[in-house]
Amino acid sequence: MIFAGLSFCAGNHSLDSTPSRVREDTHISLQDGIVDELYITSKDSPYSTVIPQDWDYYTIMHALFNGTLLAGNINFYVENIGSLRLKRRKLGDLRWITLQDFKVLSAKDLNFTYIDKTPRSKALYEYSVVPVISNSEGSLYSSSITTDFHGLCICDNDSIFNAYLDIEVTQSRNKPVTVVSTINRKYPYVISNGEANYNSGTVRALFAKFTPDNCSWDFENANVFRDQLSDFLYNGNAKIIKHEDGRMWLAAVSSSTIDNSENGHEYKVSTAFEWTEIGDCDSEDDLSTGGFIKTEVV
Repeated sequence: MIFAGLSFCAGNHSLDSTPSRVREDTHISLQDGIVDELYITSKDSPYSTVIPQDWDYYTIMHALFNGTLLAGNINFYVENIGSLRLKRRKLGDLRWITLQDFKVLSAKDLNFTYIDKTPRSKALYEYSVVPVISNSEGSLYSSSITTDFHGLCICDNDSIFNAYLDIEVTQSRNKPVTVVSTINRKYPYVISNGEANYNSGTVRALFAKFTPDNCSWDFENANVFRDQLSDFLYNGNAKIIKHEDGRMWLAAVSSSTIDNSENGHEYKVSTAFEWTEIGDCDSEDDLSTGGFIKTEVV
């Protein structure tokens, strides 16, 4: 048909179907019918009535309705991936820290628990689980959390001790320098050639066993708890010292004595010790050296 000298069917694709709007669907519902199979993929491919039976990285779900409502890809993962890699970073950072690799031999290996002792308080972290195939990482599956805790936390790769009462933490920055005086100059030279630049300080707090269930303190047996704390501090392992305000250090106990001082009452006993920073809490290498993360597959 020609109108005003123009044909609306003049183009090669004039009568093609109007493209459908692609929506971001988040759920699907099936009802009032008998369904043999359901297959959903994110791959852009020509329509076909033949449903692929093998999973790929574009497959979203594939339900066979063979006695169950399962539509996931557990079997695909078990057959193809070698391990699951747990990673963490501060939200917005580009650098990830690998916390641990978990070997996958069966479907039950896809369900695991990991206790992370290394994040600081009042920080936003992103955790990701990554499938690893032939040492190559697949797509990330991420979740974000905000950390927060109360009091003071001291931990190593095996144990954790907390304090909530009478907490005092001092911090000093250390940069070794040498002052050199000369005979032909009024003022001395201050020389700092080394790369040493670290924190050190003291911790003083009242340590006693606390039971959150009934919010009670066991002050009567606090001396036993303090002896356990002293054994823990002197076991030779690297420590992470974390304060509720966000301060955190990867440190070693550097005092030759641990002081327990009674302050006017038999239950008011403060424990004090000195510490020296030995690494970066946000460094994967330093955390691995301190025994807080494992780089081998377990």
